[in-house]
Amino acid sequence: EGGARRVQDATAEQQATDMLVELERRQEERAGPSGAQSISMPSDKTMALLPGVMDGVCLSMHQPWASLLVHGIKLVEGREWSTQHRGALWIASTAKAMDIEEGKQLIEAFKKMYPSKTFPSSYPPGTLLGCVNLQSVQDKSTFESESMGTIGQGTESKFAWLIDRQHALPKSLQPRISGKPKLWELERGLVEACAHTLQPIQ
Repeated sequence: EGGARRVQDATAEQQATDMLVELERRQEERAGPSGAQSISMPSDKTMALLPGVMDGVCLSMHQPWASLLVHGIKLVEGREWSTQHRGALWIASTAKAMDIEEGKQLIEAFKKMYPSKTFPSSYPPGTLLGCVNLQSVQDKSTFESESMGTIGQGTESKFAWLIDRQHALPKSLQPRISGKPKLWELERGLVEACAHTLQPIQ
């Protein structure tokens, strides 16, 4: 009995040693020449479509607006304030859950406008959803005279943020996140973990 126990202990110790060796090997494979963990960067195409994507500039929005924007349904974001920022703009949903009845009515209205478009399957709160390109910001008067007719969407806000080049994070890879007011920056590590998984919305 004592001999059998010693054999079992030795086997368990060897298994633990093998596991540690395997973990060290995987860590070395992930490390670059300097020993630092390598970073998966987005493709050149994504970098070109979303200039500044690695800067992590982010905007928090209520649902269902946030998901509709990321999926190319909502093309104009109305704000009471302007910004000099242009290029990649990460979109996160606020922590407040969507009002079911109000959200349903809004989504149905958009579906009537765009019956051929693919709509999000869910509208999660407190989640990093994807990244879009902020192409321009126009005051309400300029927007109504120059852009609203072409885009086919309006806003009652003082400024219209015109959005294109929408990219979504895969649903299974969307991290939970706590947003902030106005424009804010995502943590560098989060950007590095998510940017290469962005998928363009067709």
